[in-house]
Amino acid sequence: MNVQRQTCLSKVEAGAAWNVPWRIRLLSVLSTRPWRPGSEVDAEVASLAERMVGQGWMVRGAYPRNYLLWRSSHTLSATTYRLVVLPIVFGRLSDLEINIFLATDLFVAKQRAALGSADLSEEQSIALDSLCQRLTARSGMALLNRERVYRKAEKEVESAILRG
Repeated sequence: MNVQRQTCLSKVEAGAAWNVPWRIRLLSVLSTRPWRPGSEVDAEVASLAERMVGQGWMVRGAYPRNYLLWRSSHTLSATTYRLVVLPIVFGRLSDLEINIFLATDLFVAKQRAALGSADLSEEQSIALDSLCQRLTARSGMALLNRERVYRKAEKEVESAILRG
């Protein structure tokens, strides 16, 4: 059975799925969809996701319930698979909060795939902080604590299940 053909993966994703076991690929196709940046997503964050796809990543999007299932799974927390699942619905978050959340998830996924650990290295943390500062400068808002914004966004995505 050719799972790649039947699941309508993009050509880049189909070629990229080499390091993700077929069962995980199938599950991801059944519970997620190809991630497409919405109008609220900053061009730099969208570009980061596109570069990851070009480097062999499967970048998928999921509604809150499936996003949280994937997020809490072993697959996205402790493996080196080049798979990242991003939320599609963000609840009542501002564009800046959404972009900080997405950028953080993308950086954490890259770190996990490189080292098998989702804890950001100091170099990765500095690069993420730099990106978040550029996002903040473009939005005209002040960013005091990236981790706090991320935790707030995390809770808002979780609460979207209750509202949806």
